Amino acid sequence: KTNTTELLTPIEMAEVIETIPDPVVIEPIVLTGDCSNACSGQLSSAYVEMFGDTITTNNITKSDSMFAGNKTLTKIPFDINFSSSAVASMANMFQSCQALEEITDIVGATIGASSYMFNNCSQLRHLPNFINCSAGNVSAAKVNIFQGCLSLREVSTYILQLLIEQVSVGYYYSFYYTTFSYCTTLNKIIDMPVSISSYTSNAFPNHITQCFMLSRYTFETNEDGTPKTAQWKSSD
Repeated sequence: KTNTTELLTPIEMAEVIETIPDPVVIEPIVLTGDCSNACSGQLSSAYVEMFGDTITTNNITKSDSMFAGNKTLTKIPFDINFSSSAVASMANMFQSCQALEEITDIVGATIGASSYMFNNCSQLRHLPNFINCSAGNVSAAKVNIFQGCLSLREVSTYILQLLIEQVSVGYYYSFYYTTFSYCTTLNKIIDMPVSISSYTSNAFPNHITQCFMLSRYTFETNEDGTPKTAQWKSSD
């Protein structure tokens, strides 16, 4: 715009972009394949806020930290479409998106690692819709998924079933490890899936720490209503 080189903050850059006279053609962007860190950081936050309607996704195979650290992003306006042929790692996908209030649909994902997926999304009250998704059933880290989601009221059984680990792994990979820590407004957890893994150490450290509003917590049962059994050490 000015034919000079200047150092600008992301906010200043967005303001400068807004002053560029029309016509400005923003080319559509298609995110596909490995999208790790694709929209992370403040610069990406400004772009998604302004031009999110030009972004589409398809056949994503990995989304680690895809939006992580976008502290001012309030909404993700496009669906996130995954490949049906790959187990996708989603670790840290939305971590520390502290202003994020709305996520559109997550579609077609076979979910692998999901540690810290929504960690510290303090304004998020409702989780996205998971459409045609499935659990990857692989040995992968799945801890601290909802830690610090201060505004989250409820997590559906369907989402828990997608994210819970289904294979035997080490203690620090227990799905229950710090899962809901500091979810201070969470009011119920219904039919928590019973992991088939055996744990020789406590599988539940800090599982519901600081969940002050939690009034009901139940585990899933067998089809006949009897409790499921699992080889766990004592909870906290």
